[in-house]
Amino acid sequence: MAALWRSIRHTRKYRGTFCKYLEFRRCLLSDNYQCREAWQNYLNSPILTQVEFGYLSYQMYTKFDNQGFSSLIDMDILANKVQTMHKRDHEYLQRIMKMFRQSRDAFPIRDSIVHGIVRNYLDKGMDKELMQMLQDRKTFGLFPDPYTFNLLMDHFLRLEQYPEAAKVAYELMVQEDFSDQLNFLLSLYTCTKHLTQTAIMDAHIKTEDPEDEIDDDDDDNIEWVAVKVFQAPHYDDHFDIQCDQYKLGKTLYMLGCVQGEGLLGRTLQITGLALYNKFDKALSLLTQWQKSGEKQVVMEEAMNKLKELLDEAPTRDPDAPEKEYTRRTLKDSILKGNLTPEEKENCTKKLEVLSKKLEKDAQLSSDSLWTTVNTFVTEKLRNCEQADMDNYVKRLESWEGERKVMFDQQVEEYLRSEKIEEISQKLAELQEKEEILKFFENKQQIKRAFIKAPWEKEEERELTLDELEEKERNKKNRKSVLFRRRR
Repeated sequence: MAALWRSIRHTRKYRGTFCKYLEFRRCLLSDNYQCREAWQNYLNSPILTQVEFGYLSYQMYTKFDNQGFSSLIDMDILANKVQTMHKRDHEYLQRIMKMFRQSRDAFPIRDSIVHGIVRNYLDKGMDKELMQMLQDRKTFGLFPDPYTFNLLMDHFLRLEQYPEAAKVAYELMVQEDFSDQLNFLLSLYTCTKHLTQTAIMDAHIKTEDPEDEIDDDDDDNIEWVAVKVFQAPHYDDHFDIQCDQYKLGKTLYMLGCVQGEGLLGRTLQITGLALYNKFDKALSLLTQWQKSGEKQVVMEEAMNKLKELLDEAPTRDPDAPEKEYTRRTLKDSILKGNLTPEEKENCTKKLEVLSKKLEKDAQLSSDSLWTTVNTFVTEKLRNCEQADMDNYVKRLESWEGERKVMFDQQVEEYLRSEKIEEISQKLAELQEKEEILKFFENKQQIKRAFIKAPWEKEEERELTLDELEEKERNKKNRKSVLFRRRR
């Protein structure tokens, strides 16, 4: 009995440590959303099971290296065989993907290829390598479908890696596509979670730039390189966005536009524009909404964020001399978007006036952005999962059927080329036998033709001095030999 009580006390002592890991909690998406059984059946299809990753990857690499292309069905099978790949072969697969990206079959890329790579990388725990490939769109060309984007965000949300989950939402922002309901809800949840918990305002953090250490007036320290054509850097304010704060801001603004003119949508737009350093546009929208007379125009939290970021916003000197055309950088183009001191002062005054009007007319809401988003997303997600799961199972069946058709076509093409090669080889053998048989029939004619054929004389060329001396020595040697023989 004493031993039993000791074990009970021991269990109570460490109960908090164990329960922390054994606690059951449901994430945004249920475990059933991943459709693991359907995915495993898809991977166990006959075409995929009879091919080894190592053999197929070697054959594809050799074919790309020698011929510059490989078949689409080979890449489709390889993408779905990544589950058997060793982690050390990651760079080898990357080289194959780069070569495939430059081949004739790379566009448009099949969703089954992208989904196979993404899902197998997640299952192998190689999410960091996967995100690097996704962000390098030009080299690898991985553009996931909506369901694959949802799996990616859900994976990072389960691991509580909110910055990485937000990067997936940034990819949707770059494509300007939040038409899928689940994509929209998960992106909204992810970006709000990142904003309220892990986001760092990095737009105005000064970093040491080696170019800043060089004096522009001292030409001796600059290395000039000759180029055929020089093009000044252009900042497009979309694909060229580098800092996380601007990406988060633009994503929230786009999500707010998709949400509409409600309290949540307006709050997202103002918060996003503040992060995105677009203060003029934010103030213009606030003025328009304030004049509408609608109650609860925006959350007070968004107004505080706008004021905080406006106070911290850096300014540019409007009278600063412009750099020479050949010395401009992308950083110079980005700095042109900053406010001047006068513009910043005007924006601050407008914001103070608007804040007083909104507060006076009771148009500010005290609701929390995170609480509102969490409630909104949780309620909406309940009705979206099942339809997405059913559609995913149908797509797996469709991909498997398309792969079988492509595989049969590939086999048929291979057999046809093999037959053509065999026929051409037999024709060459028959032609050789025919020439041998006809030789004895036409032997006399061949001899006459050989005798009558004109002889091709070698073109005479001028001899060099060394060749002339060598020729004279040879003549003398021949004369001395003849003289000895006569004696």
